[in-house]
Amino acid sequence: MLVIGIGNEFRSDDAAGIEAARRIQERVPGIRVWWGEPMDLLELLGSDAETIVIDAVVGGGEPGTIHRIDVDNNPFPAYLRASSHNLDIADVIELARALGRLPGGLRVYGIEAGTVAAGTEMTRAVSEAIETVVAEVCRA
Repeated sequence: MLVIGIGNEFRSDDAAGIEAARRIQERVPGIRVWWGEPMDLLELLGSDAETIVIDAVVGGGEPGTIHRIDVDNNPFPAYLRASSHNLDIADVIELARALGRLPGGLRVYGIEAGTVAAGTEMTRAVSEAIETVVAEVCRA
């Protein structure tokens, strides 16, 4: 399994994907984990391994809301296309689909951000959601 955490550690809740990936790596020995920006996904998504992507999203929901998306045969939901990144994760996933680079078993966890302002403190709701996602991924 490959776990990819997307985010920016200096934009508050935008660090959710990175923090989740770090916690998963601590709990599951031998798991492959990577974190960074969405554009790097294109290189990583060519694997046949089950892949999980975790990112903060700005979709208009309550902070800490967890969106689980099985991407294999479904387009990325339009309501989650807002992003704090220069390139939207949904655009990268759909580009990978068009190029035939989607792995078998791609799942995305989007954690609704409360704030993506400059800073390193995450909101309580997002911190709690991270732990929920980590526990679910570690059970998989």
